[in-house]
Amino acid sequence: MSLPSKLKELRQSKNWNQDYVANKLNISRSAVSKYETGRQAPSVDVLMRYADLFGVSQNLLLSELTGIGKENRTSYYAKTGDSELLILQKLLASNPKLKKILIDMDQYPFKSQQQITEFLEILVKGIKKR
Repeated sequence: MSLPSKLKELRQSKNWNQDYVANKLNISRSAVSKYETGRQAPSVDVLMRYADLFGVSQNLLLSELTGIGKENRTSYYAKTGDSELLILQKLLASNPKLKKILIDMDQYPFKSQQQITEFLEILVKGIKKR
């Protein structure tokens, strides 16, 4: 099932309208609509809030977002091979601090995200040299 369909199904299973879900997630009703129709993909942070709100596994929704095991991927999804996505999923599942840092990073402007990424690259290269 696609992420938009899954989000809509979760909402409808509780007999909630889009306004109610938007209120609970602290986002706009139009954002909920866009997520449910596939016109926009939610950020990882919003996806985590969806999982908490509906009491479902975060991995379930994240796997839908990343398209793991999906044949039809939109341009939003990562273009790496499935094995790389599975490695990332395992890394995030086993390292909650890293997961939180990346979720927090998703909230920063793109330029800040680039700076953090560059810093991490320098840090990893430095550790490899030891």
